[in-house]
Amino acid sequence: MAGKHAAPGRSDFLAGFLRFVLVWSLAGVALFSLVWVALVWLPDYLEDRDEPTENSLVVSTFPPVTTTEPAPATTTTVPVTTTLAASATTTGTTTTTTTSTTTTTSPATVRSPSEIVVRVLNSTGRSGIAADLTNDLAALGYQTLEAENYGTPLADTYLYYVPGFQAEALVLAEQLPDVIVAQNPAPSPSADLLVILGADYP
Repeated sequence: MAGKHAAPGRSDFLAGFLRFVLVWSLAGVALFSLVWVALVWLPDYLEDRDEPTENSLVVSTFPPVTTTEPAPATTTTVPVTTTLAASATTTGTTTTTTTSTTTTTSPATVRSPSEIVVRVLNSTGRSGIAADLTNDLAALGYQTLEAENYGTPLADTYLYYVPGFQAEALVLAEQLPDVIVAQNPAPSPSADLLVILGADYP
């Protein structure tokens, strides 16, 4: 009849319902995808970019190398010393330790008289005293040269030694009263020790 509308059919309701479900399903999938990208995929992607690859160049910084020149060697001369052993006494549970240290210095090696050549000169004008001393030194084992006179009179008696014979001169000086020991300023080529008798010689 004219002027009346037909009631909506059942098929129109189903079509509208399906469209509604489809639209919200798509919207849900899109929303889930955005959340997954934001929470899962994007952080993993950024982390992978920060890690160095096998072809990345790794630069290490080391501290500078410092070279120290060794200090120059120092030579120290120490006299030879001998230390006697310490003694320890133990009584019951009480221990008493007594330490006694004695230090001795080894004397320089002194040549024997048979290795030393001596010449005696006389400056006093008294006859025979140089020859007598020469004989006395020979009896002690010294190698002696012929006694002679010294041209200039001296008040004191001198004992001169060539370099390297100071110790031997000091040993011989014990046989001569009030002798002055000194290094020979003009050593004799034949005598290691030179004795010049002065006016003070008895």
